Formats: sequence, C-alpha cells, structure tokens
Amino acid sequence: MPMSFMTGSIVGKRFYKQVTTRESDDGVGWSVMLDYRTLKTPSKRPLKCSSLFLAKAIAAEWDYQLADGIRPFTMPLMKLACTALERVPLIRSKIIDSLMQRFNQDLVFCRAPDDDVLTSGVHELQVKKIDPLLKWVESEFGIKPVVYSSFFGG
Repeated sequence: MPMSFMTGSIVGKRFYKQVTTRESDDGVGWSVMLDYRTLKTPSKRPLKCSSLFLAKAIAAEWDYQLADGIRPFTMPLMKLACTALERVPLIRSKIIDSLMQRFNQDLVFCRAPDDDVLTSGVHELQVKKIDPLLKWVESEFGIKPVVYSSFFGG
C-alpha cells in the first residue's frame, strides 16, 4: 500500500461494491474478495488469512470504507496482516533474538507470594493457569523458566 496507508489521508475512491470472504484456492486459509477480485498485499500478493474470523474482520474493515475514499487508517487489522505476511518473514530471526533477550523479564515469571493474605488467591490462579505454559516452554525449548516472587528477581 502507498505510504499514506500509515497516515490519516484518503488514498482513493472506493472501487468495489461488495466485500466477501471465501476459502483460498489452495484450501489453506481464507481470502477477502472485493467484488470478484482477491484482496492483495502492498507487494501484490494475495492476502491469505489463517482463519475465517480474521478474514471476516478484514472484510468488515473494507466494507466500512465510504464511497468518497478509502481510509487506510481505519483498517488496523489489514495493516497488521500485511505486516505479518510481508515484513515479519524478512526479519523473523531478528525478532526472535530480540524476544529471547527479554524473555526472562516477562511478568509471567513474577509470581504473587503464596504466604501473603492479599495475594493468596492470585498465587493459586497463577499456578493453575501459568504453570502448564511454563512446562510447555521447558519441554518445547529445553529452557526451564525461573519464577520469582519479587519484581527484583531471585
């Protein structure tokens, strides 16, 4: 999309009448259709969504556009989908490296103290909901996350 996709400007008149969704030609994913045309990314590749729900949400953004002009700033899901499909694969390893450097700083590792009257219910809920995720991380990546009961660590 043009640079104005990021700004609050109108990029052109609405050129389509009907917005629909359909299963992708290869049967893997969902497409948004503007009349009979498949919606494309800025690099002219067909926009393929991984779920019908996402395709319908993006279709709703396009259907919302007025006849006098397309307002990209009103289509955040379209912007995110295009970024995920076109930009993320180019820098995926850098994104993963950056996330892994900050992995141990995530608040999911900061556990409410179990001996505190004010947080006792929170602690049990964290154990119930978060521990399965931490066990999955350990089995999937071989990293045993360290859980703290203080913002200051250990």
